[in-house]
Parts: sequence; structure tokens; C-alpha cells
Amino acid sequence: MPFAYPSPHDNCKVVFFELASHTNILDDKRASDQLISPGLHMTVAPMSFLDGGYVDNEPLFSAYNGKFCELKTPSGAFFNAFPKDGLTALPRTDSTRCQFGSNDSFVLTATIIKFAVNHLNDFDKVAFMIFDDPSNIPLLKTMRSAINNGTFASPTNNSTMVLLTNMSDNVDFIECTSRFLGQPNDMGLICTYMATATIATEPQSWDPIITADLNRNPTLPVDPGSLINQNEISVYHMPPLGSANNMTTYSAAHLLEATANMTQYFASLGHNVIMNNETARLYVLYDTVELTQAFEVSTALLIFVGCIVGICCIIWGFSEKFYPTVFTGSLYKVIYKEIKLKEKKTPMLMSFEHDPLAFNGYQQLSLL
Repeated sequence: MPFAYPSPHDNCKVVFFELASHTNILDDKRASDQLISPGLHMTVAPMSFLDGGYVDNEPLFSAYNGKFCELKTPSGAFFNAFPKDGLTALPRTDSTRCQFGSNDSFVLTATIIKFAVNHLNDFDKVAFMIFDDPSNIPLLKTMRSAINNGTFASPTNNSTMVLLTNMSDNVDFIECTSRFLGQPNDMGLICTYMATATIATEPQSWDPIITADLNRNPTLPVDPGSLINQNEISVYHMPPLGSANNMTTYSAAHLLEATANMTQYFASLGHNVIMNNETARLYVLYDTVELTQAFEVSTALLIFVGCIVGICCIIWGFSEKFYPTVFTGSLYKVIYKEIKLKEKKTPMLMSFEHDPLAFNGYQQLSLL
């Protein structure tokens, strides 16, 4: 059952969600759609199951902007018994980048959170089990209102699907399906929350290195709308060590931020990352620095210089030991030593004669 919504910004024209499952059937003839507030839609439809199991639906997310791009996410999980309160799978962020013949690209990202509620009245309790601050996800409050308004109530205990879609900067989606668990008017919920983000990039020229390696001739005509390359990545948000998956509290703000960060990162790669599906090879183009070897000093020259330095050190030590200070010391050192030799105590002010050099009548350079 597909759902199409106008995009809230210029990145794309239409956003699609499609609920496809081989184990349940939506009665679209009895489905209803309601505009709760600007940008907020609620769809309600009866649902029947083909077997006695339980499935967490995971919608296919795609977008159209003159070109079609689809986020290929794994299908929903099947449970033989109704899952316990809390997460039914690790939260994850999926992102895909479609590159077209017109050399532009389109990035779709979705963070998927799946959880179960065994009793309708425990919806808020389970929300606080999963998120540190559920108020950061406004669709949870709207789903709580749908529960209080009896949207899931069924006199025949049939299953009901409630789908909420919020369009603001991006499109957020939550779908909950009720199941009768044995007690009259006591329903359990299996829910999937999806936060999405999209970015369309301007056309970029292909690097000749990649086109040569892919044997792709950039001069040949290519259909601008054809999909020539698609990269996908999935990031699982792991729980802290030592905690059970269904008892871990995640930061709602962090999960929403991961959606935007992944989208921006994937879009920033441009044509630098290419997946060749024919050869099953990933091409990563990155800047390199070419190092030019400078003049290399030969070993013989190093040994020669070392010997010269050693000889100079020996000569310097020999002269310091065996030659008078007048030949080896500075002028200040010579004056200092000559004065100390004449008297142990010298006045601070002394008469000075420059020819010959003398202080208080004592000639300093007697050998000159």
C-alpha cells in the first residue's frame, strides 16, 4: 500500500512510503486519511494477517525529483510470539546515494526504530524505556492521543493499522499495528518509527581516473534520468556494554541528529565513492601527496664529517688544557683571570689605561 506526500522543501517533489508485506493485508477500501494539523496526516486502515505470527512492518522509503531513488532497507522481522515491551531490533540509520546520468546525485537517509507495546495503556511507559526524552519525537505524543481516542478499539478484536506522517523540514513517519492478545479490548502494538532526510546535489564531473577504470566513456550519450550508480550504508546504534537491548535508553536527539549527519556526509562524498556492481568493487578516490626525494647524504660523507668533528673536539680540549688563557679565552676571561692573579680582592672601580692595556697599573696582556 503506497503513500505519497509532497516534499516540504526543494530537494525533491514527492516522498513515497510503501507498506509491503506477504503476511498481512490492508483493507484500503475501508481506510481513512485525516489531516490533523498542517503537515500532520493520520491514516487508519483495518488489517488482517495470513498466519498466526507477528510482523513489524518496515516501509520502503523513496523520493522523486524528476528522477526516482529508493532506499533499499531490509524487510520486517517475523515473530512467532508477541515480543516483549521495548525495542524489537537495534535502531539503525540507513542511507543510499543514487547517481544519475546527468551527473547529479540524490541522497536518502532514514533512521528506523522498532518497538513493541504489550498493553495500549503502557505506550508512554515503553516510550520512556526507549528514549531519554520522548518529547523530542512529537509523533509519539500524537500516537498517544490516537490510543486515548479509541482509534485502535475494535468490537471484533480485529487488527488496526495507524500511520502518522509529519512533514516539516523532513518527513517523519510512525506506524503501529494492533493485535488482540487474549483479553477483551486489550491490544498490543508493534510499531515502527522512521525519521528521514534527503539531499539533492548539483551535477559534478567524473574524475578521469574513475571513468578510465570503469571503462566509461564520458563523451558517449547517457540518459540523464538513468541510474548509473547507487551506494548504500547501514549504521546500527549499539547499546552500552552490559545492558540488555530491550532495556537500553537511547538519546532521541542523537538518533535524529544521526539522520541529518549521515545524509550530509554521504552527499559530501560526491563522485569520490563509486560501487561497480559488475565487478563487486568499491572505488574510493582521495587526494594524495607526492613526495620528492631530496639530496641524500652518502655514508662515506657522514663518516668523514664525523671524523673532522672528532678531531676538532680533541684539538679544542688539548688547547684548553695546555695553552694559557690568553691564547684560548675571550678578552673578558683574560681580564678576569689577570685581575684575580694580582689581588684576591679588587675594588669595584679601577683606573684603566688602554696602551698598554692595564687596570690599576697591572698590565693585562704582558706577552703582546
